[in-house]
Amino acid sequence: MNKIIGLLSILTVTLIISGCGTAKIAQPVVSSNSVSTTTADIVNVDIRDFTFIPDFITVKRGTTIVWTNNDTTLHRIKSPTFNSEKLSPGQSFSFTFNDPGIFPYFCFYNTFMGGQIIVQ
Repeated sequence: MNKIIGLLSILTVTLIISGCGTAKIAQPVVSSNSVSTTTADIVNVDIRDFTFIPDFITVKRGTTIVWTNNDTTLHRIKSPTFNSEKLSPGQSFSFTFNDPGIFPYFCFYNTFMGGQIIVQ
């Protein structure tokens, strides 16, 4: 629960800084299988049913995350650190995390969709 509250706080600050302070943010959807810890060099995140799967991931430095839109609508990943262009169904976006830290993200079009990458 503390992770969700922290993520919502960061998302609120991000929206205010980006000039979208009037947007309403719902609580991100978190599934029971949403947490992933891995030592893989590439991690795939599925965008499906208006959810990032998995949405909370812990990785090592140098890991590339690949988000693939397997949904029926456009999505756009937004973060203070990385941003995708609009992703049509079937399109992907990748980002390599070289620095340790906590990196929250959300869908620009559907702000109730959120996730977090922890780089160790």
